[in-house]
Amino acid sequence: MYTIGTHMSIAGGIAKTAENVVKMNANTMQIFSRNPRGSSYKTYAQEEVEKFQQIRKSHAFGPVLAHAPYTMNLASATEKTYEFACTVIREDIRRMDELKIENLVFHPGSHTGIGEEAGITNIIRGLDQAITGTENIKVLLETMSGKGTEMTRKVVALDIETTGLDSATDEIISIGAVKSTNGEEIERFYRIIQPDKVISPKITDLTGLSQQKVEQEGISLEAALTDLRDFIGRFIVVGYNVAFDWGFIERGYDKVGQDRLGNRIIDLLKVVRQKEVFLDNFRFETVLKYYQIENQDQHNSLADADATIKLMTKLIEKGFLKI
Repeated sequence: MYTIGTHMSIAGGIAKTAENVVKMNANTMQIFSRNPRGSSYKTYAQEEVEKFQQIRKSHAFGPVLAHAPYTMNLASATEKTYEFACTVIREDIRRMDELKIENLVFHPGSHTGIGEEAGITNIIRGLDQAITGTENIKVLLETMSGKGTEMTRKVVALDIETTGLDSATDEIISIGAVKSTNGEEIERFYRIIQPDKVISPKITDLTGLSQQKVEQEGISLEAALTDLRDFIGRFIVVGYNVAFDWGFIERGYDKVGQDRLGNRIIDLLKVVRQKEVFLDNFRFETVLKYYQIENQDQHNSLADADATIKLMTKLIEKGFLKI
């Protein structure tokens, strides 16, 4: 059974809105928690709330969403604006939870020039003062676009080279990563790693990394993974067949006794397989050629990470991927 609905006006009252949802043959809805362009909000008599709940129950409504007002900016550096946002999110979490609405959606807002890290800190502090841990409602973050100070997520493309294909027995010999905001490269990361295992001639031919090179230029796995953690931070990680890379990375952290990373992962291979069903195959080089992306140093982890960013951008431009 599908759960489907639309954003609804509550001008006639919340019970009337639920009735209108039923007339549409829908079974959920989104409403504004208060005036979306101001601060005022409706209060409901107990009789109307009970009627609203009865309609939801008798017509098997799915989870309902409330959307916080657009005037709320938890990332703001302006004291008055930030205090208003903290009040709104605190009040609306309580009010919507009392209505047994399952989700409250809000936009992260704009950091107004203080920088993303400071903006994120403000959002976290604002949510901490609003969420008690006793409520049932979930607070959801909806992304936004605009002029450049909006709180957007950044991306790191990741690629590794290894001594073989088995993460249980083989080892990482290089890690390449590229940070990107809106498809624009902003920082690069490259580490060569000294493995315990001897590098075979086949792997040297493939990657250009010889036993001599890793012994002379490589660092320990622990040092490389420590640096990688600092580089990635909270960023979303993208890769092509990234499950392979991530499996090695996680085993690496286990091996050196560090906590695994908890970043969100996006695998571009899955996107391409779903959207480009007529490709001859889905090897990375085949896909890059199809999308007219040059990669003159294949199986170099940094070059492959750079090509991954370019592929991600192409997929976004075609509407195949949203981040």
